[in-house]
Amino acid sequence: GGLATAIVAVLVLVVGVGALSVLTRDRTGSPSVGAPVATPKASTGPKAVRAVFFGDALVAGADAGAGNLSFADVTARTLNWRSSSFGYPGSGYTTAGTFRGGRDYLARAEQLRGYDVDVLVLEGGLNDGNADALLLSEKASAVIARFRELLPKTQIVMMGPWSFRGQPLPAVIKIRDTLRQVAVDEGVPFVDPVGDRWITGEYPRTGNAAQYISTSGLYPNTRGHAYFAERLVERLKVLLPARLLPAV
Repeated sequence: GGLATAIVAVLVLVVGVGALSVLTRDRTGSPSVGAPVATPKASTGPKAVRAVFFGDALVAGADAGAGNLSFADVTARTLNWRSSSFGYPGSGYTTAGTFRGGRDYLARAEQLRGYDVDVLVLEGGLNDGNADALLLSEKASAVIARFRELLPKTQIVMMGPWSFRGQPLPAVIKIRDTLRQVAVDEGVPFVDPVGDRWITGEYPRTGNAAQYISTSGLYPNTRGHAYFAERLVERLKVLLPARLLPAV
């Protein structure tokens, strides 16, 4: 119907416009299969926790500004983690996106083969608006299973989709509900930006969206990424064991 078409159109806009702003900030290196794995940043100490943030344009730093200002970067600095980010615009559990060289999460997971990492923050879902719930559930479960094969000693944390306005689109709620159930079924901690109302109101006039959403209206700005990091750290303090929280 018309409503469903409108929802998909908005999600496509999020993927398309947002991706254009972060193509130069993609941190996955070459998008081809077997691309070299990113080298973690310099160790902050002999017992530094090693973390990877894996996801879509949000992890790639959409609208965060120049420098290491994405929510992933700020989270890692706050927790004193060594970190690498693997974010690709438009990518998702069920989609490779529309940009050349894009791959879905299951294919991209191979980038972490042989990687030595303590924590994997698996973000995403917003680009999966065209998938039905069963397909999304199957794909997300397969991604978790593959990461467990590749990284058997790693603590995985799922971070569901976020909303750029306080009243999420119905499609975003559906994606969140599906991924949250996958997390429960797989025994993986789940961070819920939608349920925890990270964004309130609507850009540019109301709620915290007026402060934290970029002029594109589609992604957090620099302050918004820092705020997302603050909210994520709050949840990680609850969800992760103390050994993975050296700065807490």
